[in-house]
Amino acid sequence: MHVLKTILGWLLGLVILSLVANISISNSHETAIYFWPFELITIKPLWMIVLGSFSAGLIIGGVILWPKLLMSRLRNHQSNRRIQRLESDLADLSDDFNNQPQHEQTPALTAASAQPTTAKDKSHD
Repeated sequence: MHVLKTILGWLLGLVILSLVANISISNSHETAIYFWPFELITIKPLWMIVLGSFSAGLIIGGVILWPKLLMSRLRNHQSNRRIQRLESDLADLSDDFNNQPQHEQTPALTAASAQPTTAKDKSHD
């Protein structure tokens, strides 16, 4: 499975690299960019504008999602530690219960002791 993921990763990387190379070669003409509030004009190749915009979007998206990812990983780690602690406590209690002599174990419920008490029954106590 690991080998398959590695091969697919390399193939995806090659596809992305070929797309970037194709964009860079095919769109080499100059384009003017206007920065509106500053009245600034710059002339750059179109491939630089396209790939720069894509890169900026990736970086901004990563900065937005990174804290959420860290928080979910932290919650997952804390939950796993809590589960391990509870499983350990359960195993200890189970061992203690199984190691008790037979006469100390809780007796089985009888039909009379298993009857639930209602609010009406408690009011006459």
